[in-house]
Amino acid sequence: MAAQHFATAGYFAPGRDISMADHMLDVVIRSEGAEVSELVDLYTDSQVAAADRALMHDLASCSDSVSK
Repeated sequence: MAAQHFATAGYFAPGRDISMADHMLDVVIRSEGAEVSELVDLYTDSQVAAADRALMHDLASCSDSVSK
């Protein structure tokens, strides 16, 4: 999902020999502050973020039902 998000933002997807986490860190380190802010905004409005929020909601719901 991260590779697809970065590709949508105009960044190449790393090869199989490069960790996605390393790739994301390299992009952030080498980018200007405004570009990093734009990446954060793109993520916030993305389907990836929506899926993350849904997963967190589901996990919190499971946790609530277990603790009762």
